[in-house]
Amino acid sequence: MQTIEEHVDIPLPAADAYSQATQFESMSSFLRAVQAVEQLDDRRLLMRFSDRGWSTQLDAEITEQIPDKRIAWTSSSHPTCSGCLTFHRLDDDHSRMMVQIGLDIDGDRELVDRLRHAVTENLGDFQDFLSRRRTPTGRWGGTLLAPDERSLGGEEEE
Repeated sequence: MQTIEEHVDIPLPAADAYSQATQFESMSSFLRAVQAVEQLDDRRLLMRFSDRGWSTQLDAEITEQIPDKRIAWTSSSHPTCSGCLTFHRLDDDHSRMMVQIGLDIDGDRELVDRLRHAVTENLGDFQDFLSRRRTPTGRWGGTLLAPDERSLGGEEEE
């Protein structure tokens, strides 16, 4: 398992950064490696990426979504991956978005390096987009619980 961990500081509150991150289908308009995202339902996404000679498609399931705090996912397509975005308050007007991605592609160092570069560039694109726009394009405020929390009787909000 390979891990990519990166972060970006955003000149907006964490709630605004989170709100933009939940606008999955608009990601291709400002993230250079994202060709398209189709949101199939509240939990399932079909994502197509392409960057500098590589391309891939991910069938992702959102495993947890906590408003203004966290979005976690897993993918069953190749490369198999899981990850999360977390949003941290730095002060009233600034936040940090952390990205952690685990990739099941042992031995393919070149692919990991290309993916790490794409993640870094896309975080910069996200930061630039929000710096120029100053407000998110929308907001989804529902809560999706992780499977272990659902089995304990937690309630999801939509």
